[in-house]
Formats: sequence, C-alpha cells, structure tokens
Amino acid sequence: MKTEMTIGEYSQYAKKSFRCVADNHSQMKRCILCDLREYGLCDSVRCQPDERNDHRAVIFRLTRKYRQNGQNNVTNTKNQ
Repeated sequence: MKTEMTIGEYSQYAKKSFRCVADNHSQMKRCILCDLREYGLCDSVRCQPDERNDHRAVIFRLTRKYRQNGQNNVTNTKNQ
C-alpha cells in the first residue's frame, strides 16, 4: 500500500481494496471512521492534513465488495 494516496485513488492491502476519501471530521472521528484502523497501518499511511502535500484530511474506506453486512452502512428509517 502506498504511504500517500491521492483522493479517489484505490489501493490494496491484505487482499482487500481500499479507497482514499476526503473527510472533514475531527481527527478522533476520522480515526473511528477509517477502515485501516484494524490493520495497524496508522503510523505508515499519511492521512492527516499536516502530513500530506495537498493539506487535506483523508480516510480509507473498504470498497463495497469487502464491507461486511451492517458495517459502515447508513440505513434509512421511515415512520410507517
């Protein structure tokens, strides 16, 4: 996996595909939302604005194919 990916770029790690996505949340919230947190790559991947050349905060999301049911999905609830 590359250390600094451009926004929208795909990469693979542990036979799973990840996408680099821009994010505007706080650092703590970004760490919670990032799908790389389970793989221990936080020290080797540049995701904080002060670490990146474009000065944008990013997170890494698993592509839809690799997401587990119910993980990172927002459900729509309607009153019936």
